[in-house]
Amino acid sequence: MSGQDNNFLNELPNGWKLDRLKDVVALRNEKTSEATEEEDYLELEDLESGTGRILSRRNTLGVESAVTIFKKGDVLFGKLRPYLEKYYQAECDGKCTGEILAFKPERIASRFLFYCVGSRWFIERCNAIAYGAKMPRVSWPTQLSRFNVPLPRLPEQEQIATYLDASCAAIDATVAAKRRQLETLNALLKTTLHTAVTRGLDETAELRDSGYEWLGKIPVKWKLIAIKRIVSSKITDGPHETPDLVDNGAQFISAEAIKNNKINFDLRRGFISWEQR
Repeated sequence: MSGQDNNFLNELPNGWKLDRLKDVVALRNEKTSEATEEEDYLELEDLESGTGRILSRRNTLGVESAVTIFKKGDVLFGKLRPYLEKYYQAECDGKCTGEILAFKPERIASRFLFYCVGSRWFIERCNAIAYGAKMPRVSWPTQLSRFNVPLPRLPEQEQIATYLDASCAAIDATVAAKRRQLETLNALLKTTLHTAVTRGLDETAELRDSGYEWLGKIPVKWKLIAIKRIVSSKITDGPHETPDLVDNGAQFISAEAIKNNKINFDLRRGFISWEQR
């Protein structure tokens, strides 16, 4: 791969250079067929997409093929369906499926390599050259090994990695706080909605038992009516199969399109005839 092929890296800071991936890392090729109960084995699904974290480890008792041995500090990368962004810096020795490549850093800081592998330019480059329609993948000898990697001096690599560790931790903490806030607001929304439609807006209204445990108490002046008596369309529990779709008629919206009290109109299936309503 020539430098011209890497136009996304055509400008580098002073003191940096481009080096081929195969010249700064060694690919782990050691394999083992020994099955053990030790949970030190990783499949692709054990790597979380786009975060550089692992979700779980497993043993090799049910693995029939040979697996790759990696060491602490190696950087792992899923070569199958690279758009899933599966990568990880090994915190201990272990084993992984052959669909995961294990890079041993030699002339590059391990943590800096980790961030390079997870960066947008690396993933996009992999997606652009991946081959195979149903199960796209990238090849180490003919593709990845020739990738040009931006390489500052080692002390600067370590400084960049330290900065990214701190920045990512701060961003993760902010995201977690926002998620907790959204969960709290969502719970408040549901409580407000439930209270408004089951007790009304008059907080001083006298209440009575509705007779239904799930409903609780309702205002004394309210009454309960079966829903089928206040809607014009017939309510049934079926059918549970997608009806025949037509070019026009009544808009058909599947249950999957309704989530969080909203309709995702991108999931509309089409139309059904008025007779099928």
